Parts: sequence; structure tokens; C-alpha cells
Amino acid sequence: ISCTPMHHPIMPLLCDMRAALESMPYLKLPEQIFKFPQDASLQLEKGIDYFKSIFKDSPNGIWPSEGSLSNVVLDLMIEKNIKWTASDERLLSESLGDNFIPTEKFFPRKYSNKNGSIAVFFRDHFLSDRIGFVYSQWNPQDAANDFCQHLRNIRNEIIRVHGEEALNHAAVSVILDGENCWEFYKENGVPFLRALYSNLSQSNEFTTV
Repeated sequence: ISCTPMHHPIMPLLCDMRAALESMPYLKLPEQIFKFPQDASLQLEKGIDYFKSIFKDSPNGIWPSEGSLSNVVLDLMIEKNIKWTASDERLLSESLGDNFIPTEKFFPRKYSNKNGSIAVFFRDHFLSDRIGFVYSQWNPQDAANDFCQHLRNIRNEIIRVHGEEALNHAAVSVILDGENCWEFYKENGVPFLRALYSNLSQSNEFTTV
């Protein structure tokens, strides 16, 4: 179970508005630069404290608002003893540039500083959006079968590119977009989820984590 910063801020911009230039170097910024990492730290603390008040334990993971990350934000998460976070595959693609290959997104990266480290997972855009925007129009069992077939294709591609040993540390991250998709599904998605979980639990090819 993960949580988010309390009031859903875009954390890198809260820490330093100039972070926008890392992905959009030609962006015109205001003359007065907003830089308030103390508030970003407080947003994290409040989100974690709210989680503790409900679950009586600390979260290991943080989903950053809109999947937005920067080194400063990762440093704050390490400071709060967060063990993992996640973002979209595009962040990894743009970070690696010409060194990026499509299967890279299936391998979490470790970010480290002098205070510790944090694992970063990357959202599989295609599979996540199949659940978010496509499968609501499908027969539930057909949708679940289609999802698992795509997983098999991913598994085979990982083996082809990286070897079978790589399956031991590969992870396909399915993270839905912010919209609530379940209202568009039959019975709020219960038949689809039951079919999907049944497929996954009966398979010896996949492990859910």
C-alpha cells in the first residue's frame, strides 16, 4: 500500500520551479522563481502521518502526484525513510535518452545519496491504459485474457533481450491514471477484477507483488 503527498502538489516544482527546465529547457519561467522545499517536505510528512493514522504503520511507498520526480524529491523521500516510489516510463526514457530500450522500464532503478537509497519503478503505459480506458467496453474474461497475453509477450521479450535470469528482478508496474475508471465497467469492475486475479493466481508465469 502506498500513499501520496497530502495535497497532491507537483513536488519538483514546489522544491524549485526551475526543475521544469530539465524536461522543457526552452520554457519561459516567471522572473520571480518559486522555491519552497520546506513545504514539499511538509506535504510528504502530512501524507505519511495521515497514512499512519489509518493503518497504524508507516508506508514503504509513495506515489508522487502525477508521477512527478526530481533528484531533490527523491532526496526528501529517502529522508522520510520511504523505500520505493514510481513514475511513468517516459521519465526513464527521457532520462536515458539514446541509451533507452523499451524493456528498460521493467527494471526498477536504485537512486542513492549519502543518507540511503530508494527504488524507482516505472509505469507500463500500455497495460495501465488498457485497464483505465479500454477494457471497460470488453467482456470481463476476454479483457483479463488479453491482459495476461500482453504480460506473456512482455515476459518473452525480457527473456529475448536480457535472458531468462532477468525475470528474477523484472517488474511490470500497472498504475492507473487519476480518473476513476471503474464507474464505466460492469458492476464497478468486479467481474473483470475477479477474472484477472483468477488468471494471475492460477498462472505459474507471473507473481503479483
